[in-house]
Amino acid sequence: MFKNRQNLCKSVIEQFDSKAEWVDEVYLSEHCDERFLSASDVPEFAAEDIFMAGMANLLDGYHVERKGVDVHTILFTIEGEAY
Repeated sequence: MFKNRQNLCKSVIEQFDSKAEWVDEVYLSEHCDERFLSASDVPEFAAEDIFMAGMANLLDGYHVERKGVDVHTILFTIEGEAY
């Protein structure tokens, strides 16, 4: 398919260690600022199967772990990194 078959991406799969058991845990530092709208605020979300949308400025610590959740989360970053 491609003329150059060289792999230009470094794999991080070997660094990934999936958890055997998840817990419900939320930590936001006092410097975090989040703004969200849910389907109850914007009825049009329901037609697109969107539960919640928002923006956040996450500083000095942010951690969310959930178990038994049947939704997908999509995270976009403008600057910085997520891990």
